Amino acid sequence: MEIDTQKSFLLLHRVKDESFDILELHDYMLSLQIGVKDFQFCVTNASKKVVLFESYSFENVKTVNTRVQAIADIYKNNEVLSAGFWKVVVVSFKTHKYTLVPENIHAENADLDFLEVNSVINPIIETVHHCAHKSLGLVNVFTGDLRLMKLIKSFYQSIELKVLHQGSTFIEGITTVDPASREREMLVNVDRGIFHIVIFKNNSLHYYNQFAIKKNEDGLRYIMLLFQELGLKQSETNITFWGSIDANSKFIALLGKYVRNISFGKRPSALSFDYVFDEIPEHQFFDLFNIPLS
Repeated sequence: MEIDTQKSFLLLHRVKDESFDILELHDYMLSLQIGVKDFQFCVTNASKKVVLFESYSFENVKTVNTRVQAIADIYKNNEVLSAGFWKVVVVSFKTHKYTLVPENIHAENADLDFLEVNSVINPIIETVHHCAHKSLGLVNVFTGDLRLMKLIKSFYQSIELKVLHQGSTFIEGITTVDPASREREMLVNVDRGIFHIVIFKNNSLHYYNQFAIKKNEDGLRYIMLLFQELGLKQSETNITFWGSIDANSKFIALLGKYVRNISFGKRPSALSFDYVFDEIPEHQFFDLFNIPLS
């Protein structure tokens, strides 16, 4: 772990494959994921192999401006990130301001209208984006941050950025799982006190929502409520977890008293990872690693 001199960020993970070559960036894809409390990126080559991965948490960051400064500090300390000649650059935002719209009624010029049904949007400081889930017939409309977008674009002025939502990368990743195994399942991505819960039915997205979890009992309550509301059987439904959760955690022990079938997901099968990634548990950073596939 490393802390910069101003203590604006903490480097949690850095994994570099021996095949990574900084002279080949023009053939690489850079995937960025930005949250309120953290920042990650990974680099994939033309063969869909992850050759570099780094994860950071923000230190003493209380406002959007200090978060922007923290990311600027990370860039200043990272010659790979600050290079401007990538083949593709994709930015994924972690935000609770989103809405899923049926593709057949979506209109690009109405994105703000769709969002304002359930969120308060400030167009002066927030950007509005959308990404399509073609296989599901849905469009995810969501917000980004104008100051962050300006910062990121300043490094990649000759590249057209693709913008995604964390929920979309998770959902798209799940759709690569064998459809037969998705039925009768609850799929959960755990990320810094947020549960992203997805349920499929008849190979269609039946449910997606985010829940803020402050203590183990909160997570148990939300999951049990969904079992009741959606008519899922505790003895038959499998819950698969990805993200920042440990198999030996107190929450899993608590949940195991009520749910029989609990498992942990794997990395996206469409990507390859060398042995240097063995230090990262397979179920972690699933949303980030799905960005190159979304």
